[in-house]
Amino acid sequence: MQVTAIIAEWNPLHRGHLLPVQAARQQGATHIVAILSGNFVQRGEPALCPWQYRAAAALSSGVDLVLQLPLPYAVSTAQHFAGGAMASLAALGAVDSLIFGSECGELAALRSVAAALDSPDLPAALAPHLQKGLPFAAARQAAVHSLLGEDAGLLSSPNNILGIEYLRALRQLGSNIQPLTISRQGASHDAAEPDTDFSSASQLRQRFLTGQDISSSLPPAMAEQLELARQRGALPQLELWERAFLAHLRAMTETDYAALPDVTEGLEHRLYRIAHGKNHRGAAGRSQNQALHPRAFKAGPAGGHAGAARRAFGCGAALPAGAGLYRQGGGDPESGQRVPYPTAFSLAGGAGKGR
Repeated sequence: MQVTAIIAEWNPLHRGHLLPVQAARQQGATHIVAILSGNFVQRGEPALCPWQYRAAAALSSGVDLVLQLPLPYAVSTAQHFAGGAMASLAALGAVDSLIFGSECGELAALRSVAAALDSPDLPAALAPHLQKGLPFAAARQAAVHSLLGEDAGLLSSPNNILGIEYLRALRQLGSNIQPLTISRQGASHDAAEPDTDFSSASQLRQRFLTGQDISSSLPPAMAEQLELARQRGALPQLELWERAFLAHLRAMTETDYAALPDVTEGLEHRLYRIAHGKNHRGAAGRSQNQALHPRAFKAGPAGGHAGAARRAFGCGAALPAGAGLYRQGGGDPESGQRVPYPTAFSLAGGAGKGR
């Protein structure tokens, strides 16, 4: 038996997302387990449709088991998102390999950047760029360039960044899970125009929210589940969520902002000023929420509680007790079950694997 894992948001699951599933089977995977973000995704926003519908679509599209990524990790930075997902997989005790898409498609190059980020030489290389006032991401890339050369450019692409963080987490956990990457196909992560073969998830969300039919870009099971969620009124009402989100932000003090994870160097003052701006809707129709720094999303109804929970059990902790797996009942996501399991839970015994 060979168990391969995939870490995903699948928001929504589209045809390009099936490529890693197919590649895993071609590499000999007998079972595929997916770690899937729940009802809130990494930007801190609600997923296009609830988790159980996306999980049901995955189970009908080649995945054998779906586990929900605990909320504190699902809405966090790439480093903590990857760390939580890898800790969850390691806690299962039965996963042999991890497959993920990346823009470069070269595992050796991703590993070299991961090693540079964990190098004891990085802080000294980083300091002069931060002193120049560069944003942290740009300063980090410049520092890695000074240590490594052109491969530092991999840090400018989102899927490469996640892949690098998966590799760092595997090393930090001392895990025997073997990584494999494949080249990402289709439109780039936030491309404005659709690709002839595969549109990005962000394109599909935008098209769906403006009333367009995206079913031809989705696996049949995802198209069916999305329509089912729509008919049942299960899709989140984003405008109502935005109002609740902004109300939550405006109820927070600067001290509250400062206590959030990853808010440093006076960022709390900027977030507070933007949240208390006069207009809910800004220029060019952008909501005030969208104008906020991305870290502010972690302060909303999902992220505020998530940040506290993540601090409580630690960013690199093993699988929290609030995690759950999803098993489908009769093809209907509403009749499926979310089954919580404890931190010590392992699939290794049930699978007969002695690791």
